Amino acid sequence: MLNKYTALFLVNLFKKSFNGVYNDQISSTDLKKSYIRLPVTNDMIDFNFMENYIKSIEAKMQKLILYH
Repeated sequence: MLNKYTALFLVNLFKKSFNGVYNDQISSTDLKKSYIRLPVTNDMIDFNFMENYIKSIEAKMQKLILYH
């Protein structure tokens, strides 16, 4: 399911995939040529992995904030 965490995962994935695109825009031609790898489990997109991955990054960031 799409939620705040999976959306953050996907946004960052897209940013990495389209690195160097001027002004956050991409042509429909370039978009059609692109290939984005998503986490998959049992041939299904693994939204739980995406959510847990972002939550783990947030937890690490929180530890860093508390450390300083």
